[in-house]
Amino acid sequence: PVMVLAMVLAGIGGGAYHPVANALISTLFRERMGRAFGFIGMGSCLGLFLGPLISGFIGQRFGWRTSCILFALTGLIIATVSAFTLSDEEKVLEKQEEAAVPWKSLAVVLLPVILTFGLRDFCLWGAIYLTPAMTQMRLGFSSQTAGALIALMSLTGLVSQPLSGAISDRIGYHRVIFILMVIGGLTVFLFPLTNEA
Repeated sequence: PVMVLAMVLAGIGGGAYHPVANALISTLFRERMGRAFGFIGMGSCLGLFLGPLISGFIGQRFGWRTSCILFALTGLIIATVSAFTLSDEEKVLEKQEEAAVPWKSLAVVLLPVILTFGLRDFCLWGAIYLTPAMTQMRLGFSSQTAGALIALMSLTGLVSQPLSGAISDRIGYHRVIFILMVIGGLTVFLFPLTNEA
């Protein structure tokens, strides 16, 4: 029960980051929004690379409890430093006020987007969370090796994030999203069909 509660709270905290960060980035970088999100995404990929790599290393040698405690303390330190060093940006008032969009119209526009990315994340995170357990149970990987495998999956984002962001500024977001989701879907579909040998 404690583990489930901790994961729920972690999900709430992690989920709260994206609306705030995305709004801030899109406001600050209106002209090159794709490139800005790409470079910000590099930080996320670096964290997703180092996190499993380091936690697997610590967990293998000192146990998973030690790994959790060290990561929690690191997060608390970063949160405290951020609270005292970052300042809230004042909202920039635009010359022309944007017309308010009715909620019903907004829901109709956003519903397909929510469903699309919901299915994408269902597939993505399902594969990411299942892979370490599968490699340990079926292939006999250690915690450190399983962590390194997940880390390598995230490392490619250091290239793909800024690259896809820059390309989307040139050819359009819709095309890039479509192409990458097709490639990702085919990859995940083929993954379980590979030979274990």
